[in-house]
This record gives sequence, C-alpha cells and structure tokens, in this order.
Amino acid sequence: MPECSAFVPLYLIDYAARLLRPVSIILKVGEKGHRVIEDVYREKAAHNDPRDGVFVPSDAPDRIV
Repeated sequence: MPECSAFVPLYLIDYAARLLRPVSIILKVGEKGHRVIEDVYREKAAHNDPRDGVFVPSDAPDRIV
C-alpha cells in the first residue's frame, strides 16, 4: 500500500497543472459565457440553434447600453 500512496500526490499535482493551463481556463470561461448568453437570451437561443447552421438575426437590438 505504500507504493499507492506515493502516486496520489503526483496524480493531484498533475491534475492541478492540467486545470491551470491557459487552454483549460479559456475553455471553461467560454463554456460559462455560452451558458450566460443562453440564459439571458433564452427565447432567441431556442430559435437559433447553432447546430442548424442557420442564423436569423433580429431586425433591431432589444436594448442599447
């Protein structure tokens, strides 16, 4: 059993290093951004499915910030 316990810290270090890579961070931020956009624009997201390959833009913006 001592051999197994020596690999646990190495595994955790490797796992943490993979999570901190810029590619992983950008992927997580992008996924979260997509979820926020779909939550805010729920009706439009339901009509414009990116897997369809068809995007129908609206005529005017909903609001101007």
